[in-house]
Amino acid sequence: MSNHNGHFNPTQWSDFVPHLTADDLRGKAVTLVIEQVDTVEVYDKKQKELVEKPILRFAGKRKYLILSPINRGTLRAAFGPAIADSLGQTIVVKVERIKAFGEEKTPIRISIPSQPSGETPHATRHIDTTTDEVVDGTDDQPTEMPS
Repeated sequence: MSNHNGHFNPTQWSDFVPHLTADDLRGKAVTLVIEQVDTVEVYDKKQKELVEKPILRFAGKRKYLILSPINRGTLRAAFGPAIADSLGQTIVVKVERIKAFGEEKTPIRISIPSQPSGETPHATRHIDTTTDEVVDGTDDQPTEMPS
């Protein structure tokens, strides 16, 4: 989001986090196009140090997704072992509620949209390209991002 000077103007606390969070998705599946695979340094609680983690950047989006081993496996299974084969591909991201070590967790999981014979999914919500906010649509299917 930008204010009248073109600067970032947050409206949600999650706006200060540079990567996608469960709060950003608000419980809905969102369709995104992979634009770039990169790395960022994040603090690893187990190793107690900064480590490089792979990320996905998306067409027209400010926020990126830190790739878990599960999500990397999903990408490899869908598009093959070459990272370049994932670029330009459409994925769906959604929150999965799981119990781990006695606590409820909400990791973001990737899936690959199926589109039988040229059909396109219909939107419940999508991320507005100008604000990075989730916007309501019409039904419970993931949505294509507007151009």
